[in-house]
Amino acid sequence: MRQPGLCFLHCFCLTIDHWSPPLAPELYVEMGGEQYNITDIIDRAKADYRTTHKVGVQSCKVYVKPEEGAAYYVINKFSGKLEL
Repeated sequence: MRQPGLCFLHCFCLTIDHWSPPLAPELYVEMGGEQYNITDIIDRAKADYRTTHKVGVQSCKVYVKPEEGAAYYVINKFSGKLEL
């Protein structure tokens, strides 16, 4: 007779052995003949936030305004602006 706990552990180990990291898509926007890598803009916003804050990123919103040549972000209720 099989013990239920052993089956769970065996399946769990197999899952870990065949685990792969989640896909991280790159997002681009093209406007006015320019291409903007949104993934890079998000990374830049987080890096800009970390220069003045020690608290980790809990929430992150990025608003890209190509017509202004800027991206605005709100991270943990702190706002900032990046040039594109």
